[in-house]
Amino acid sequence: MSFIHGGGEGDNPRGVILSYQTDKNFLDKTSYEASDLTQLIAPEAEGFGAGCLGTNGWFYLPANRKDVGSGIQANTLMVRYLGTRSVTDRSAYETFDVAVLGMPSTGWAPCIYLNGFIYYSPILQKGSTKVLHGIFLRYNTSLAFDNPLAWSWYDIKTNVNSRAHAFQSMAAKYPYVYLIPFGVGESLIVRYDVTKPFNSPSSYETFDIATLNPNVKGPTGGIVVGNTLVLVPWRNLSKPSGTQQIMSTSAAYDTTKSLSDSTAWKFFDTTTIDPNAKGYQFGWADKNSFVHFVPQQRGHGRVPPFIVWDGEGIFDNASFWKTYSSSGVKPSTGAAYDGESTAWLAPYGSDGDSGLITRVNMAYSVTPPPGGGGGGGGGGGGSEIPDITPPSQVSNFQAEGAYSQVSLSWTNPSSTDYAGIIIVRKDGSTASNINDGTKIYEGTGQSFVDTGIVGGRTYYYSAFTFDSIPNYSFPVTIVSTASDISDIQVKNITDTTAIITWISSNPSSSKVNYGLTSAYSFSTLKDNNLITNHLVILGNLNPSTSYHFQVEFADSLNQTSISDDYIFTTEALTILPKISNLKVLEITKNSAKITWDTDKASDSQVEYGLFPTYGLITSLDTNLVTNHGIILASLSEGTTYHFRVKSGGSVSINNTFETNQSISTDITSPSKITDLKVEDSTETSVTLSWISPGDDGVIGVAYSYDMRWSNSEITDFNWQFAKKLDGLPMPLTSGRKQIYDAIFLNPDTTYYFAIQVKDEANNISLLSEYVQAKTKPKQEISDLTPAGQVKIEKSIGADRQVIIEWINPSDSDFARVIIVFKPDKAPNSIADGNNVFNGKDTKYTQINLENGKTYFFALYTVDLAGNYSPPVIFKVVPKAEVTYFSEVKPTNFDQVTPFTPPSPKTAIAITKSLSFGSRGDEVKRLQELLSLDSSIYPQKLVTGYFGSLTKAAVQKFQCSQKIVCSGTETTTGYGRVGPKTRTKLDEVF
Repeated sequence: MSFIHGGGEGDNPRGVILSYQTDKNFLDKTSYEASDLTQLIAPEAEGFGAGCLGTNGWFYLPANRKDVGSGIQANTLMVRYLGTRSVTDRSAYETFDVAVLGMPSTGWAPCIYLNGFIYYSPILQKGSTKVLHGIFLRYNTSLAFDNPLAWSWYDIKTNVNSRAHAFQSMAAKYPYVYLIPFGVGESLIVRYDVTKPFNSPSSYETFDIATLNPNVKGPTGGIVVGNTLVLVPWRNLSKPSGTQQIMSTSAAYDTTKSLSDSTAWKFFDTTTIDPNAKGYQFGWADKNSFVHFVPQQRGHGRVPPFIVWDGEGIFDNASFWKTYSSSGVKPSTGAAYDGESTAWLAPYGSDGDSGLITRVNMAYSVTPPPGGGGGGGGGGGGSEIPDITPPSQVSNFQAEGAYSQVSLSWTNPSSTDYAGIIIVRKDGSTASNINDGTKIYEGTGQSFVDTGIVGGRTYYYSAFTFDSIPNYSFPVTIVSTASDISDIQVKNITDTTAIITWISSNPSSSKVNYGLTSAYSFSTLKDNNLITNHLVILGNLNPSTSYHFQVEFADSLNQTSISDDYIFTTEALTILPKISNLKVLEITKNSAKITWDTDKASDSQVEYGLFPTYGLITSLDTNLVTNHGIILASLSEGTTYHFRVKSGGSVSINNTFETNQSISTDITSPSKITDLKVEDSTETSVTLSWISPGDDGVIGVAYSYDMRWSNSEITDFNWQFAKKLDGLPMPLTSGRKQIYDAIFLNPDTTYYFAIQVKDEANNISLLSEYVQAKTKPKQEISDLTPAGQVKIEKSIGADRQVIIEWINPSDSDFARVIIVFKPDKAPNSIADGNNVFNGKDTKYTQINLENGKTYFFALYTVDLAGNYSPPVIFKVVPKAEVTYFSEVKPTNFDQVTPFTPPSPKTAIAITKSLSFGSRGDEVKRLQELLSLDSSIYPQKLVTGYFGSLTKAAVQKFQCSQKIVCSGTETTTGYGRVGPKTRTKLDEVF
């Protein structure tokens, strides 16, 4: 590789270029080779303002030359140098005078190669006056250099924007070439789409950056890192001589967005971290995505310090910027970077130091060579800069929020000059230096527990390593919230039950550990629904007994916290009424009388319906009696009814009876549904509604619905070919609105729906009029996150039946619950067993079972997108002696487990949680795994730094694996590698 330096653009233009062989001694003059092109090629070969590297050589741009009698004039002689040969070899050069193209103005400074073309940016034409022109020039590298047909030009100042002139630099991010404003005080940036015609105004986009920030004027240099274009602050020459403004505001632009999109731009004033950090020219981005600015302008009396931005950090956050001393360095213009660890800065100016080349290594030590070399000579001597290199950063920086504290851990670097670490805590934002916040730790350890905090508040932790000088590293940052709970209460204490409630500062799970001592003995099953208002019911307690308990909760990152110890005492023994002698009397076609006895005076009520989910209930009779009787009226003849009775907190198991049937057969059909409507639609679902009809016409309660869909209009003729929908609700009493979600549909598709009603005698209503609905188009990121699980309230094994009651999740896209039933063995999927329930009800009774036999149930939820939740699985054994049970809803004993103290998760492939800003070998391991799937992580960068690209890849992985698909790192764990994501990474890769 060669480092090439062309002659300057000042008032004394030259044609000397300098070559340095990078694999030779930088301080040895024999490593350099110079050639005066005015002697080797032609007198016009001078005043080259810049150069660029293409696929077939170096290209030099004529900025100006000195002509006797006319002053400084723009040159038109283009030169190409074949870098594989000596710079003194005349055969290594080709020339072409672009004056033959007949352009109205000339003078170019930067050039850039993209997609087979060299683009030359207009700067200015010098003469008696300076002409700021907009002649954009292009060379097709597939044709001969001296072929006029290979060259084309377009006046963007005349045809696109009158301010599109005099650009100091260019940058490329396919498919765009960016022309960067010049130091004349201009702030208009131009973007050309190389896939579009070169000479069409529609191929160009312009934007005045100063409309967003007036301090961005006269930048020079554009540096592309990832999808970000960074503009280097230089100077504003628009002010009168002697008052030229040295600029310090850098801009960052998201190249994936339109130039005029204000959200695509961010700004940072480099003087906020060092008042001398201003006046830079060009720069480079290294292989680790750090952006370096070249110190150039002496406007404040000395060369500005080196400045670096962490290209995967937040642009307008000072903690991602750092400066280093430029002592001993002369003003520079441009840089050559070898792609690994070294950069060279080109000399600038016409003073005695104009030939002094500077070499920079990525540890920011700077060494100028003795005696200068090429293009002006002079200089002399060299000096070593004092140690300004900080030790490496810590790795594996972790924060685990617990009850009113945060536990921090990290791995110290292996740098030989590492002296210690300082951790700074800040409320609300990241610390930019060791004094920006509260210093909570200084030492050489690798863990610390921060207890001086307020529970429920979010804190930012920054870890700085330092050496003996001291030099401080860039901070490694992490955000954590100390969990907090309040208002722990014990409510509704009875002889055998108690309700524990509390409030958590962050959405979290619910669990209670309890027992006769503070060592506890039992725990309720963990409720994984993330909520802030918690309620857990303890059941099967002993009367007149003192219990110890603590609440346990875990946030979205599975960080577990526990409360202090609390005590409550159960009430003395309370005996619920015993239900006995249950009978059905006086059965007619349309009524029946239910009677039962209790051993203590209590109230009376009956639940009943066509299915074991009931749906109808009598008014509560508050008269306290021991002999109970309630008449059920308006029943359908010849129909089987399910029912259960309630008294004083006791509930009977499910029973049945059948109404009488008249001699004349029921031939009256339910009414036709005339008001079927479409309420809403998503990508994969349609919500419909209607008013329930009766059994006989508009009287009574119908037996069932039959709804179907088709992709064409539904009529009586094609009804039998339409597809049936499942999970339909039971008919309600006549006149009530019913709602149903049709799910598992295709996006962007038109559907037709119609419905019929059936009664218990199989009389069928007329077909409703069809309704039409179209699902929404598929989104770029589909909903892959299921609704929450059900919360089981009861699972009772009774005489020849199992009674299940639950609470549906509160998710807005919850569609229904599906129950899978299987004897002897737990179902392992939604298809492994009998689907015995499909709907939105919250109770179900499985009847006709064998007492003493074990039965398994799995309850799944389904959302509107067709996502299934993980199942809630449990087993129940029917018992002949159980004919009634408590209406209170305690945690069933089958849901109580022996108490196990919270403990850290077992390490898997990646041992700790990782998030934005994390660094180290585990981040590299994460990036290596993600790189195995190009659809997840197409960039495949293995840097050891968890930046925005890594975060986006983690989010894609989480979404594809149905872990989480929305929210943030702190609310849902979206974009953070926590335990669930680590486990799935281990499974997938």
